[in-house]
Amino acid sequence: MRYLMTCLFGLVFGTVFWQKGKNIDSQQDLYNLLGATYAATFFLGASNCITVQPVVSIERAVFYREKAAGMYSPLSYAFAQTCVEVIYTILQGILYTVIIYAMIGYDWKADKFFYFLFFITASFNYFTLFGMMLVACTPSALLANILITFALPLWNLFAGFLIVRPVSMQATLLGSKI
Repeated sequence: MRYLMTCLFGLVFGTVFWQKGKNIDSQQDLYNLLGATYAATFFLGASNCITVQPVVSIERAVFYREKAAGMYSPLSYAFAQTCVEVIYTILQGILYTVIIYAMIGYDWKADKFFYFLFFITASFNYFTLFGMMLVACTPSALLANILITFALPLWNLFAGFLIVRPVSMQATLLGSKI
């Protein structure tokens, strides 16, 4: 299901921002391109964060049983869960990057492509592991879902993209006086 959502999100964002990377003639065009990258990363990352929570919550019962039996420590269990999710998010990042990169029309150079791939994959890993951490730190998946409804809008607000600079600072940066 995760890969189906990745393809759907990739096609939607690729269609909405079709070939925006080809024409960067003004500062607004650059802001539009950055907005495309920001939106494409944030929405699928938030989806990863929310969809991983029920899975981790169900696995918690297995963890408690195995820990009580003395099979393994919490650290080894967390490490195994992280390794599995990292592999999934790397594959998801590759799939998403190929779709988004081609449809938005970014510059096809190897260094830029792999840097974008790294950025997307690292972001997806961060969102996914944050969702797993919330479930691990709370007594139930319901409380983790409630906390994520507060965390994601705050991340969205304070990520730096939506915050507008004061007019005087913009005028100084642009070299004109307002």
